[in-house]
Amino acid sequence: MGRVCVGISGWHYAGWRGDFYPASLAQREELSYAAERLGSIESNGTFYRLQKPDSWSASLRANEERLDGFLDMLPKDFTAAAELAREHDHRVPEPVMDFDANRRVRHALDIRHPSWFTPEVVRIARRHGVALVVSSAAEWEYTDELTAGFVYLRMHGSEETYTSRHSDRELNRLAERIRAWVEGGEPEDAARITDLTPPRRKSRDVYVYFDNDRKVHAPRDALRLQERLVSSWPDHLTVADGSELNSGMTDKRR
Repeated sequence: MGRVCVGISGWHYAGWRGDFYPASLAQREELSYAAERLGSIESNGTFYRLQKPDSWSASLRANEERLDGFLDMLPKDFTAAAELAREHDHRVPEPVMDFDANRRVRHALDIRHPSWFTPEVVRIARRHGVALVVSSAAEWEYTDELTAGFVYLRMHGSEETYTSRHSDRELNRLAERIRAWVEGGEPEDAARITDLTPPRRKSRDVYVYFDNDRKVHAPRDALRLQERLVSSWPDHLTVADGSELNSGMTDKRR
């Protein structure tokens, strides 16, 4: 059956010290501390350091031909990713990648500009097996259209982006939606872009990352959702959980 990985988007935030992180905790131990409590952590630093902000601002409108070509170039497994990484310049030390077995690589596309919410973008994403990120935020358009064999969610705060707490009602609803995805279906009230039948799956892995990092809501919300899933999930499903509350049925993916 599918797995559910609940975590946070990034882990190094000064405002979390003395709250989520004990004040006495060494900064170098923050990642380990968070990883022991959550099932997954999104390392998102490269989103913001490889390009200048003006090169990827929200004014980037959809270009289906460019999107199709870009997704076609993405590596499908570790071996292909390593080959691509070897094209680096002198600033990156060797070895670029070190792995003991070849594994597939999954890709997710986080669309923001309204021009991307079109049937053609959905068809392109499906053709390449790339998930459209379910991005829940106060300011952005929302869709949970299924385009891949897994679901990738980023929770930014429903009332104020990056800032507001997700309510108990919202987390309860999210837990039910996760159940539908894991069991191979979709929520009855799915926010669809198309009327296409979702890709058929017996089950799906679901990744959930909280990015409402201001006021320390992200780790708290992640733990609250994780607790809901662990306490109510059927025994035959796996919930990735850093604290191993589900009797050892864990899968710590990072």
